Amino acid sequence: METFQESGADVVVPDDSHAVLIGVSAYEDAEFRPIRAARRSVEAMRALLTDPVLCGWPPDRVTEIVNPSLAVDVATGLVDLAEKTTGALLVYYAGHGVLSPRAELCLTVTSTRWNRPKITGLTWETVAEVLRSSSARVRLAILDCCFAGQAIEALTDSCGPQNHSG
Repeated sequence: METFQESGADVVVPDDSHAVLIGVSAYEDAEFRPIRAARRSVEAMRALLTDPVLCGWPPDRVTEIVNPSLAVDVATGLVDLAEKTTGALLVYYAGHGVLSPRAELCLTVTSTRWNRPKITGLTWETVAEVLRSSSARVRLAILDCCFAGQAIEALTDSCGPQNHSG
């Protein structure tokens, strides 16, 4: 594990950790309004993660994907990183979240079509499967989009009955 110390604070980042920050601010389909804040959110998350006092992630372990065109390219990139990450795997998404006709969460990319989000977007189920199949000790997803609550339901449904106490 790498330990960074500054101003008396110790920050530990597990070896072989990786963060993927995805931000979609522009869209080809006019039904989707641009989200200028998505790009800024990715930049702010990178700054937070790589700050040695706050999180201490080495910059080379933080990948930014801004305004990806095709969902398949994002999914392939996630799978490639997830397969070789054994420490912590963080996936952050800022952009539009939309529901398919069957109420499945779809994360948009620049080419997502409003009337076909499951075919042209990145389904949460795909991202969840990447996270589930990763050998990373810690797997975390942060979704900054509409309908993000659907992700919890999808994970709960796919993992069977859960005991939620609190």
